[in-house]
This record gives sequence, C-alpha cells and structure tokens, in this order.
Amino acid sequence: MAALRSTAFGCSDVELVEFLDKGGCLDYTSPGKADGPVREALEVLARFNQARTWMPIDQLIEMFIRERRLAEISFGRARPRERLRRLKLVVEQARAFSQVGERSLRVFADWIEQQMAEGSRMVEIPVPEADEDAVRIMTIHAAKGLEFPIVVLAGIGSSGSSRGSPVIFDRDGGGVHVSLGSEAKRFITSGYEVAREREKEADEEEAVRLMYVATTRARDHLVLSLYRKATKSESKALAAVIDRLATEADCEWHDIDCSHIEIVQTSEGGTGAEGAGDNAADRERWIAGRMAVLKQASKKPAIAVTELAHSDKEEAEWGEVYYRKGRGGTSLGRAVHSVLQSIDLTTGERVEEISRAQATAEGIPHLWEDVAKMVGNALRTSVVRRAVASDRYYRELFTSMPWGNRLIEGFVDLLFEEDGGLVIVDYKTDNVENETALLKDHELYTLQAGIYAFAVNEVTGKPVREVVLIFLRSGKEISIGNIDILKVQARHRIISILNANGGLL
Repeated sequence: MAALRSTAFGCSDVELVEFLDKGGCLDYTSPGKADGPVREALEVLARFNQARTWMPIDQLIEMFIRERRLAEISFGRARPRERLRRLKLVVEQARAFSQVGERSLRVFADWIEQQMAEGSRMVEIPVPEADEDAVRIMTIHAAKGLEFPIVVLAGIGSSGSSRGSPVIFDRDGGGVHVSLGSEAKRFITSGYEVAREREKEADEEEAVRLMYVATTRARDHLVLSLYRKATKSESKALAAVIDRLATEADCEWHDIDCSHIEIVQTSEGGTGAEGAGDNAADRERWIAGRMAVLKQASKKPAIAVTELAHSDKEEAEWGEVYYRKGRGGTSLGRAVHSVLQSIDLTTGERVEEISRAQATAEGIPHLWEDVAKMVGNALRTSVVRRAVASDRYYRELFTSMPWGNRLIEGFVDLLFEEDGGLVIVDYKTDNVENETALLKDHELYTLQAGIYAFAVNEVTGKPVREVVLIFLRSGKEISIGNIDILKVQARHRIISILNANGGLL
C-alpha cells in the first residue's frame, strides 16, 4: 500500500478501492483480473521483484529511479535539489553496501532502517550540483572522481608521523619484523630496519599519488596553502608538487616573511603579536560573552499563557499529533476540545458520531459518551448561545503577543464580540466538586483569565468585557468580572515571571 500510494506510482485511494471492487488483489504475484493504474503498478513491482535476484542492488535501485522518473518528479516538489541528493545518496549507499559482499535487497533495506533508527550520520556529505554556489570541505579521498572550479589545499606542509609501525609484514619474504621497547631496552629483529625503510618509501610514493589526486581536482584555479620552516626539508609529496608547479607559467608563489613579526610581553604576562592582546583577561571576557550568548539562545522564544498562570488544568496548549486537534493534556480533554472545535454550535448535529470518532482517535473509545455529555453541556450554556447569536465568534483562536524578544502565546477556546467588546470563553474539563468554592479560594483561574484578557486586548486593540469559565462536567458557567483589575495583575505577573527567567530582553 505504501509503495502504490507513493510518488513512484501515485495510485489514489479511489483507484485502490475501484481496483478491489473489480476483483483485483493487492498482491503483485497474483493481482487478479482488474485493470487500471493499480494493475500496471503491481506489474512493475513484480518485474523488479524478479530482477532483484540477478542485478546488483545499486543498479536495481538506479534503474527503478530512472524508470519511475523520480528525478524528474523532484522538480515538481518543494526543494528539488534536496530530493535529488537523497536519491543519489541511496544509490551511493547501495553501491558501497554491495561491495562489502553478496547482500540482498532485503538486507540493504533492513540496514537502512537500522541507520535511521540509530540516527547515524554520513561521514562524507554528498557533493552539491555543479551549478550550486557552495563551498565544500572534505578529505582528499572523498574528492576522488570529482572536479571543482576552485580547489584550496590546506595543511599540505605538515608531515606525517615519523614513527614506524612496531610490526611490519614482509610481503616479499613472507616474514614478520618487529621492534619493541624503548631505545635503551629494545628488541628488534634483524630485518626490521630494511623493512621499515621499504615501508617508508612506499608511504611516500602513496602520498605523491594522493597529492596528484588532490591537485587535479581543480578545473580553473588551484590554491596551495602551506607553512615551511627554513631549516626543514619538504616531504617527497610536497617537493613533487613544488617542482612540478615551479615551471608552470600561470603559477604564482607568494612567500610571506614572518621574521619581522615581534612577539611582545603583555601587561598580564601573556604574549601577543604586534601588541595584540591574547591574555587571561581577554579569555575570561570571551568566555563570559560566549556564556551570555548561549544563555540567551537557550531561552524559549515563546511562553504559554497556562505556563504564566502556573495552571495545572487538564488543557495543554498543544496537541501531540496531527489528528489530535484538541489541546487537552489528557485524552479526554483533547477529545472534548476537538469536538467543540468542529461541531455545529447551533444545532449540535452529529455530536454522537463525532464524539465516537474523536474518542477512538484518542484511544478512549469506551469514554465517547462522557465526551458527548460534556459537549452537550457546553452547547446548552447561555454564553455559547450568546456566541452563536452574535454571529461573529471564533473557536480555538491562536493569540500571540510580543513582549521584548519573547512571545506570549495561547489558544482561546471561544471568542465572540458583543456590544462593542469581546467575550472570552474558556472550557474546563477539570474534575472538581465545587467550582465556585475553588474559584473563590484560589487565584488560579482568575489569573489565567486576566492574562488571556490582557493578551487579547493587546493584540486586537478592543476591550475585553467578560471572561466566562464553563465547567463541562456539570455544565456550570462562571463569569469573571473586574477585567481591568485582572489585566493589571496579569501584566505584573508576566513581568515577574519573565524577570525570574532572565529578564525581558
């Protein structure tokens, strides 16, 4: 099903249903008698199923990409270059995988899934297209077979390790030579020094060949960057490059004399070039500045209204997955919010059907009646009927208010305009026995109502006349007054919370 509905075949759900209705079977080894695009796709899958036994993995995948026009289709989607790179990456990985040994397509697919599950990263990143403006940093080995308009070779003046391996295999004589211990107490076989010199010459020759690969990657310009001491002899590879390029008419050498640079003593006891300070105090300032940048970058760019109110209510600000449209922190809360978000508030039509569907989506199909009951309680409240009568109401309204370099964000369950002002409605699925007593004893709901009123007023520029809480389990609605006082308290709360978390800016 995933393959048939993918970009490679593009079979729609309607075509799949029609294929089954006509007697087809979703099995490429026995597709039945039905015709159409699904039948053609299954025949392609059957053909590639047979070819996988006789073709290398990389050739099989490359042929599939070519036949199904996946490269051409990439240009009809967003970010085509990225899609092309992914296709090439899969082919290259298949080619490298097949070179390890005799491997099947299933083993390769399992390996790819394992790499994805483990979050593995590629050691070498695929090279961009030739016309893409980009700078790539890679090893010489990774550049084999590639060409670039400009190549910069850095660090070619550095020499490798002069220490030989303690164990050298004599391929010509079929023996093994070893050198163990320190200079004072050393065990060495008779042929070790000869074998070491032979290995050193072979390494130098390989370095020359590798340098040839590196320098011939450039099409237009080759830039060599190296540092050489006057008393130090060049390696064989570097000497080969210098000798070869010294006779080139288009080659320019720019020697930089560093002898005039004076190393001076700074006041803090450190050293610097030409008086430039690089001391302990400079380092401490740099570390402090770096930590300040990291601290600022680690702050959340947005803070939720419920977080400001320290609310423990069941409704969270964000659902976890795409089909969970409600924002409740519990499955029941999400289901209730989702139904109230999509149902017709005037008629309540299909409330049971929608409640069943959303309860099932949340994994609580046995609680669909509770969902329907709470939704029905909301529809019967006077404030919801007022919202419908206003003919201008908004559900699940996202509100975002800038504050310094932070954002205060939240969702208003229901908002409507009445008599030139705004009314905010907040659904509560909290399981409490006495809502009025809870409201009087705690500032939780009043603080949250004030923050919502303050944010909505700042964003819309319109006054908030009333905030109404609906406790859906009982259908009780409580109106919160003194909005202006609550907004002032909310502003002070926002300032105190943000200051406690590192300031407003």
